[in-house]
Amino acid sequence: MRRLSAAFSVAVFFCAGMALAQRAEPQPGAALLAGTSSPGPGSEGVSRGVKGAPLSARITVTTTRVLADGNRIHRVEHEHYFRDSEGRTRTEYETEKSSGAAGRRRDVQIMDNTQNIIISLNVASKAATIRHLAPILHPDRATPPSTPAGNAAVQSPQLASPPSSGATTTAGSTSQHADWTNEDLGTTDIEGFTASGMRITQTIPAGKEGNEQSIVRVMESWYSKELKFALLTKSNDPRNGETTREVSDIQQTEPDPSLFQVPEDYKVTDGGQL
Repeated sequence: MRRLSAAFSVAVFFCAGMALAQRAEPQPGAALLAGTSSPGPGSEGVSRGVKGAPLSARITVTTTRVLADGNRIHRVEHEHYFRDSEGRTRTEYETEKSSGAAGRRRDVQIMDNTQNIIISLNVASKAATIRHLAPILHPDRATPPSTPAGNAAVQSPQLASPPSSGATTTAGSTSQHADWTNEDLGTTDIEGFTASGMRITQTIPAGKEGNEQSIVRVMESWYSKELKFALLTKSNDPRNGETTREVSDIQQTEPDPSLFQVPEDYKVTDGGQL
Protein backbone atom coordinates (compact mmCIF):
# COMPACT_ATOMS: atom_id res chain seq x y z
CA MET A 1 0.00 0.00 0.00
CA ARG A 2 1.10 3.59 -0.54
CA ARG A 3 3.30 5.47 1.87
CA LEU A 4 1.13 7.09 4.53
CA SER A 5 2.07 10.01 6.74
CA ALA A 6 4.71 9.41 9.39
CA ALA A 7 2.24 10.07 12.15
CA PHE A 8 -0.19 7.61 10.59
CA SER A 9 2.52 4.96 10.37
CA VAL A 10 4.17 5.51 13.75
CA ALA A 11 1.14 5.85 15.98
CA VAL A 12 -0.25 2.39 15.29
CA PHE A 13 -2.92 2.61 17.96
CA PHE A 14 -4.53 5.54 16.15
CA CYS A 15 -5.63 3.50 13.17
CA ALA A 16 -5.75 -0.02 14.58
CA GLY A 17 -9.32 0.15 15.92
CA MET A 18 -10.96 2.26 13.25
CA ALA A 19 -12.78 -0.35 11.20
CA LEU A 20 -14.18 -2.29 14.13
CA ALA A 21 -14.86 0.77 16.23
CA GLN A 22 -17.36 1.96 13.63
CA ARG A 23 -19.37 -1.27 13.41
CA ALA A 24 -21.83 0.21 15.87
CA GLU A 25 -22.08 3.75 17.19
CA PRO A 26 -18.52 4.47 18.37
CA GLN A 27 -17.89 4.83 22.08
CA PRO A 28 -15.23 7.03 23.67
CA GLY A 29 -13.11 4.00 24.51
CA ALA A 30 -13.17 2.83 20.92
CA ALA A 31 -12.46 6.31 19.65
CA LEU A 32 -9.38 6.49 21.83
CA LEU A 33 -7.74 3.53 20.20
CA ALA A 34 -9.05 4.49 16.79
CA GLY A 35 -8.40 8.13 17.49
CA THR A 36 -8.26 9.18 13.93
CA SER A 37 -10.05 9.78 10.76
CA SER A 38 -7.73 7.44 8.97
CA PRO A 39 -9.55 4.21 8.09
CA GLY A 40 -7.93 0.82 8.46
CA PRO A 41 -9.10 -2.66 7.52
CA GLY A 42 -10.30 -4.79 10.41
CA SER A 43 -9.72 -8.47 10.98
CA GLU A 44 -13.35 -9.18 10.08
CA GLY A 45 -13.78 -6.93 7.06
CA VAL A 46 -14.75 -3.37 6.36
CA SER A 47 -16.94 -1.57 8.87
CA ARG A 48 -20.52 -0.50 8.26
CA GLY A 49 -19.34 3.05 8.77
CA VAL A 50 -20.97 5.85 10.72
CA LYS A 51 -24.22 6.51 8.91
CA GLY A 52 -26.37 9.61 9.06
CA ALA A 53 -23.58 11.89 10.31
CA PRO A 54 -21.92 13.60 7.33
CA LEU A 55 -18.98 15.87 7.98
CA SER A 56 -15.73 17.25 6.68
CA ALA A 57 -12.79 18.47 8.72
CA ARG A 58 -9.13 19.44 8.66
CA ILE A 59 -6.71 17.43 10.78
CA THR A 60 -3.25 18.55 11.87
CA VAL A 61 -0.88 15.78 12.93
CA THR A 62 2.15 16.86 14.96
CA THR A 63 4.85 14.35 15.82
CA THR A 64 7.92 14.98 17.97
CA ARG A 65 10.57 12.36 18.67
CA VAL A 66 13.80 12.77 20.62
CA LEU A 67 16.57 10.31 19.67
CA ALA A 68 19.06 8.72 22.04
CA ASP A 69 21.79 11.18 20.98
CA GLY A 70 19.56 14.16 21.75
CA ASN A 71 18.64 14.81 18.12
CA ARG A 72 15.02 15.93 17.69
CA ILE A 73 12.65 15.05 14.85
CA HIS A 74 9.61 17.30 14.50
CA ARG A 75 7.00 16.85 11.78
CA VAL A 76 3.70 18.60 11.06
CA GLU A 77 1.42 16.97 8.51
CA HIS A 78 -2.08 17.70 7.33
CA GLU A 79 -5.13 15.66 6.42
CA HIS A 80 -8.52 16.54 4.97
CA TYR A 81 -11.29 14.19 6.01
CA PHE A 82 -14.76 13.61 4.54
CA ARG A 83 -17.60 11.31 5.61
CA ASP A 84 -20.96 11.03 3.88
CA SER A 85 -24.35 9.91 5.18
CA GLU A 86 -23.73 6.35 3.98
CA GLY A 87 -20.61 6.09 6.13
CA ARG A 88 -18.10 6.25 3.28
CA THR A 89 -14.92 8.13 4.16
CA ARG A 90 -12.19 9.90 2.23
CA THR A 91 -8.91 11.02 3.78
CA GLU A 92 -6.46 13.20 1.85
CA TYR A 93 -2.90 13.02 3.17
CA GLU A 94 -0.29 15.68 2.57
CA THR A 95 3.18 14.41 3.44
CA GLU A 96 6.81 15.27 2.80
CA LYS A 97 8.31 13.51 -0.20
CA SER A 98 10.80 10.75 0.50
CA SER A 99 14.55 10.81 -0.24
CA GLY A 100 14.81 14.51 0.50
CA ALA A 101 12.84 15.55 -2.60
CA ALA A 102 11.38 19.02 -2.50
CA GLY A 103 7.67 19.65 -2.20
CA ARG A 104 4.80 17.71 -0.68
CA ARG A 105 3.18 14.47 -1.71
CA ARG A 106 -0.60 14.11 -1.75
CA ASP A 107 -2.31 10.75 -1.44
CA VAL A 108 -5.93 9.80 -0.91
CA GLN A 109 -7.59 6.84 0.75
CA ILE A 110 -11.28 6.09 0.30
CA MET A 111 -13.05 3.54 2.47
CA ASP A 112 -16.31 2.49 0.83
CA ASN A 113 -18.35 0.46 3.29
CA THR A 114 -21.16 0.09 0.74
CA GLN A 115 -18.92 -1.98 -1.55
CA ASN A 116 -16.46 -3.39 1.00
CA ILE A 117 -13.47 -1.82 -0.71
CA ILE A 118 -10.57 0.49 0.07
CA ILE A 119 -9.37 2.73 -2.73
CA SER A 120 -5.87 4.23 -2.67
CA LEU A 121 -5.26 7.16 -5.04
CA ASN A 122 -1.82 8.36 -6.08
CA VAL A 123 -2.59 11.89 -7.19
CA ALA A 124 0.74 12.56 -8.88
CA SER A 125 0.66 9.47 -11.10
CA LYS A 126 -3.13 9.36 -11.43
CA ALA A 127 -3.23 5.74 -10.33
CA ALA A 128 -5.85 3.96 -8.25
CA THR A 129 -5.54 0.67 -6.39
CA ILE A 130 -8.71 -1.05 -5.23
CA ARG A 131 -8.49 -3.61 -2.45
CA HIS A 132 -11.41 -5.80 -1.48
CA LEU A 133 -12.38 -6.56 2.08
CA ALA A 134 -14.32 -9.50 3.43
CA PRO A 135 -17.90 -8.66 4.45
CA ILE A 136 -18.70 -8.28 8.13
CA LEU A 137 -19.07 -11.74 9.63
CA HIS A 138 -21.29 -10.56 12.49
CA PRO A 139 -23.19 -7.49 11.20
CA ASP A 140 -25.44 -7.34 14.26
CA ARG A 141 -22.64 -7.59 16.79
CA ALA A 142 -20.86 -4.48 18.01
CA THR A 143 -18.18 -6.64 19.64
CA PRO A 144 -16.65 -9.36 17.44
CA PRO A 145 -15.85 -12.52 19.41
CA SER A 146 -12.13 -12.33 18.61
CA THR A 147 -11.68 -8.73 19.72
CA PRO A 148 -12.00 -7.63 23.39
CA ALA A 149 -14.40 -4.68 23.67
CA GLY A 150 -14.46 -4.41 19.88
CA ASN A 151 -11.82 -1.69 20.05
CA ALA A 152 -8.76 -3.23 18.41
CA ALA A 153 -8.86 -4.44 14.84
CA VAL A 154 -5.34 -5.80 15.02
CA GLN A 155 -4.69 -8.35 17.72
CA SER A 156 -1.49 -7.36 19.51
CA PRO A 157 -0.22 -7.41 23.09
CA GLN A 158 0.52 -3.71 22.64
CA LEU A 159 -3.09 -2.83 21.91
CA ALA A 160 -4.89 -3.62 25.12
CA SER A 161 -8.52 -2.55 24.67
CA PRO A 162 -9.97 -0.08 27.17
CA PRO A 163 -13.33 -0.77 28.79
CA SER A 164 -16.54 0.49 27.25
CA SER A 165 -17.71 3.99 28.06
CA GLY A 166 -19.94 2.58 30.80
CA ALA A 167 -16.93 1.43 32.82
CA THR A 168 -16.13 4.98 33.92
CA THR A 169 -19.01 7.39 34.46
CA THR A 170 -17.75 10.08 36.80
CA ALA A 171 -15.34 12.79 35.74
CA GLY A 172 -12.04 12.34 37.47
CA SER A 173 -12.72 8.71 38.36
CA THR A 174 -10.17 6.03 37.54
CA SER A 175 -10.47 2.31 36.87
CA GLN A 176 -7.44 0.10 37.38
CA HIS A 177 -6.64 -3.00 35.33
CA ALA A 178 -3.71 -5.36 34.94
CA ASP A 179 -1.73 -3.41 32.35
CA TRP A 180 -3.54 -0.10 32.05
CA THR A 181 -5.43 2.59 33.93
CA ASN A 182 -8.49 4.27 32.47
CA GLU A 183 -9.31 7.82 33.63
CA ASP A 184 -12.42 9.84 32.81
CA LEU A 185 -11.44 13.46 32.11
CA GLY A 186 -14.95 14.89 32.00
CA THR A 187 -16.10 17.14 29.15
CA THR A 188 -14.85 20.24 27.40
CA ASP A 189 -15.72 22.37 24.37
CA ILE A 190 -13.68 21.82 21.20
CA GLU A 191 -14.53 23.71 18.01
CA GLY A 192 -18.01 24.40 19.38
CA PHE A 193 -18.79 20.75 20.20
CA THR A 194 -18.94 19.00 23.56
CA ALA A 195 -16.18 16.41 23.81
CA SER A 196 -15.73 13.70 26.43
CA GLY A 197 -12.18 13.05 27.53
CA MET A 198 -10.53 9.75 28.35
CA ARG A 199 -6.94 9.01 29.27
CA ILE A 200 -5.43 5.54 29.19
CA THR A 201 -2.06 4.89 30.78
CA GLN A 202 -0.69 1.57 29.59
CA THR A 203 2.26 -0.19 31.19
CA ILE A 204 4.19 -2.77 29.19
CA PRO A 205 6.00 -4.94 31.75
CA ALA A 206 9.74 -5.46 31.59
CA GLY A 207 10.67 -8.34 29.32
CA LYS A 208 7.41 -8.40 27.36
CA GLU A 209 9.05 -6.89 24.28
CA GLY A 210 12.66 -7.51 25.19
CA ASN A 211 12.65 -4.30 27.24
CA GLU A 212 14.82 -4.20 30.35
CA GLN A 213 12.46 -1.82 32.15
CA SER A 214 8.71 -1.28 31.95
CA ILE A 215 7.44 1.00 29.19
CA VAL A 216 4.67 3.49 29.97
CA ARG A 217 2.64 5.18 27.27
CA VAL A 218 -0.20 7.61 27.74
CA MET A 219 -3.09 7.95 25.28
CA GLU A 220 -5.72 10.67 25.51
CA SER A 221 -8.81 11.29 23.41
CA TRP A 222 -11.57 13.91 23.35
CA TYR A 223 -14.57 12.44 21.59
CA SER A 224 -17.76 14.09 20.33
CA LYS A 225 -20.86 11.93 20.57
CA GLU A 226 -22.72 14.37 18.32
CA LEU A 227 -20.17 14.02 15.52
CA LYS A 228 -19.21 10.42 16.38
CA PHE A 229 -15.63 11.51 15.99
CA ALA A 230 -12.53 12.13 18.10
CA LEU A 231 -11.68 15.85 17.95
CA LEU A 232 -8.35 15.68 19.74
CA THR A 233 -6.05 12.74 20.39
CA LYS A 234 -2.64 12.60 22.02
CA SER A 235 -0.09 9.83 22.38
CA ASN A 236 3.07 9.89 24.44
CA ASP A 237 5.13 6.76 23.86
CA PRO A 238 8.87 6.59 24.62
CA ARG A 239 9.35 4.30 21.61
CA ASN A 240 7.73 6.63 19.09
CA GLY A 241 7.65 10.07 20.73
CA GLU A 242 4.66 12.36 21.07
CA THR A 243 1.88 12.57 18.50
CA THR A 244 -1.09 14.94 18.55
CA ARG A 245 -4.04 14.99 16.14
CA GLU A 246 -6.15 18.15 16.22
CA VAL A 247 -9.39 18.58 14.28
CA SER A 248 -10.53 21.96 12.95
CA ASP A 249 -12.79 23.55 10.32
CA ILE A 250 -15.62 21.09 10.99
CA GLN A 251 -18.54 21.18 8.55
CA GLN A 252 -21.66 19.02 8.99
CA THR A 253 -22.70 19.14 5.33
CA GLU A 254 -22.96 16.34 2.79
CA PRO A 255 -19.71 15.97 0.79
CA ASP A 256 -19.76 15.82 -3.00
CA PRO A 257 -20.45 12.18 -4.00
CA SER A 258 -17.62 12.33 -6.55
CA LEU A 259 -15.12 12.46 -3.69
CA PHE A 260 -15.78 8.77 -3.00
CA GLN A 261 -15.23 7.62 -6.58
CA VAL A 262 -12.16 7.00 -8.74
CA PRO A 263 -11.64 9.87 -11.21
CA GLU A 264 -12.27 8.86 -14.82
CA ASP A 265 -8.72 9.66 -15.95
CA TYR A 266 -7.04 7.39 -13.36
CA LYS A 267 -5.51 4.02 -14.19
CA VAL A 268 -7.16 1.40 -11.98
CA THR A 269 -5.39 -1.67 -10.57
CA ASP A 270 -7.08 -4.45 -8.64
CA GLY A 271 -5.06 -4.98 -5.48
CA GLY A 272 -6.82 -8.21 -4.53
CA GLN A 273 -8.36 -9.02 -1.18
CA LEU A 274 -6.97 -7.89 2.16
